[in-house]
Amino acid sequence: MRKPSRLRRAARRTLAAAGAILLLLASAGLRADPPGEPRLLTTWGERGEGPGQFHSPIHVAINARDEVYVADLNNSRIQKFTADGAYLGGFDLPLDSPPRKSCIVGGLALDDRGLIYVSFMNQHRIAVYDDAGAVVREWGRRGPGDGEFHQPGGMVLRRDGTLYVADQCNHRIQKFTIDGRFLGEWGGHGSEPGRFGGAIRRVRDSPGRTSSRRTANVGSTRPRRGSDGSSGSRPTASRS
Repeated sequence: MRKPSRLRRAARRTLAAAGAILLLLASAGLRADPPGEPRLLTTWGERGEGPGQFHSPIHVAINARDEVYVADLNNSRIQKFTADGAYLGGFDLPLDSPPRKSCIVGGLALDDRGLIYVSFMNQHRIAVYDDAGAVVREWGRRGPGDGEFHQPGGMVLRRDGTLYVADQCNHRIQKFTIDGRFLGEWGGHGSEPGRFGGAIRRVRDSPGRTSSRRTANVGSTRPRRGSDGSSGSRPTASRS
């Protein structure tokens, strides 16, 4: 295992139930030191196509049992691990249209029933899978209408069963039930409060809050865990 030093770029991070954060690092062997002097707990992964290996892991989600799900971008799959990195399984995702040889996952979320929510940027849709990789339901197509998407990105699934999706190139946030029923949306292109000036990728959740951020194109090679967390801020305008 390579000794960690400083972080160059962290692609994604998510808060584990035990109060740890998991980082998908842009460069193997580098780590972050955000406020609070985090302590490195474990690290796993290397570049490759086998179980427990990665080729640009881009999203991570952790369930209530501290099981870790990783969207492995260029291997076009979801992988599942224990909190210590033991491989538990995975399943393949449908490829984008040719000539692409992978699929671009915009976001990843988990619900309390063990279902896995995946947003597909170039397929302009959301699909819900069970733990074995079978499709439970899906919705969306390219467009500006209610329940349509133009490169859906990050997602947050609230405990009340509400799903928020960053609809990147439509410059808005859409709100759904877990069954895909449209509940509302807000945003629009612009620089005014509550609007978005660039494509938006992530929606972050903390108690009672939802936020969006502009797209940051980053890559990474392996996940790590440390301590500390973060929160976002609430958009100031909404429509539903």
